[in-house]
Amino acid sequence: MFKITKNGVLVGFTELEPILNEGESSEEVDRSEYEQWLEQATPKEPQFITIEIPLSLLASNQELQQRLVFLRLVYSHMETITRNGITYLSHIDITDIQGYLPTPEYKKWKSLGIKFPPEVEALYAKSEK
Repeated sequence: MFKITKNGVLVGFTELEPILNEGESSEEVDRSEYEQWLEQATPKEPQFITIEIPLSLLASNQELQQRLVFLRLVYSHMETITRNGITYLSHIDITDIQGYLPTPEYKKWKSLGIKFPPEVEALYAKSEK
């Protein structure tokens, strides 16, 4: 297996003897390097999560209301359902959560009673280390 680069940037891999364009170079590499690159380059399936907000908190906290309006504007595929006094924000990709909810804000909302799934809690715990 050959890895082809140009100016230090990966161009691709080939199993055949490479024919190089100007400025390209190749080196023989182990197939595992190609497989690792392929795994990293393959898009991952989204992992959707749901956040639970007590309706009483949402009704009494204007800052939270404004944040929710903002999230609905920028995260258009999010779903919101309210049942039995709980507002559920769902269809949120876990890979996006930290982009929309900075750590201090996450801690604040969690301390007020908003429930996040264990995967989200683990994500924020990892980012604190």
